[in-house]
Amino acid sequence: MTEKEFIQKWAQKIYDEEIIVFPFEKADGSTYTEEIHLPQKNLMIGSSFFDNYEIITPLGDTVYQAEDYDQAKFIVYASRTRPESISIPLNKNQVKEILTTYEAQVDTLFKNILKDFRRELPQGIDGTETANSVFRLANIVRY
Repeated sequence: MTEKEFIQKWAQKIYDEEIIVFPFEKADGSTYTEEIHLPQKNLMIGSSFFDNYEIITPLGDTVYQAEDYDQAKFIVYASRTRPESISIPLNKNQVKEILTTYEAQVDTLFKNILKDFRRELPQGIDGTETANSVFRLANIVRY
C-alpha cells in the first residue's frame, strides 16, 4: 500500500462510517439554541477583535462574528459538511462540553490513524503529515 492509498482509505472510512460527526445529538431536546446561517464553504477562525472572533472563508471574507473562542470553534467544526445553517447551544457550558467531547474524538482518531500507518507502512516514516493529509481530505480541523 502506498501513502496516497492509505490517505484515501482513511478519508473514505471517515465518510462511510461517519466516524467524526459534529455536533452531537442533543441529549435534552429542550436545550435553547441559536440558529446561524452560513455560506456553504470551508470556514476557519480568523482574527480576534475585542474578545470576538471572526469566522472567515479561505479567501478572508468575514461571514460571522463569534462571541468567544469556543463559539468560533463550534461554528467551524459544525460547518465541516457545509450546511446552510447550524444550531448552537446558548448555554456556554454545553458548548464547552460538546467541544471537549468532539476534540477528544478527533484526537483519538488521529492516534488511530498513526497506529494504522505504522502497521501498514512500517518504513520508519513519520505518519504525522500523512494523518494531517487524511484530515485535510476529510475536511476535519482541530483547534
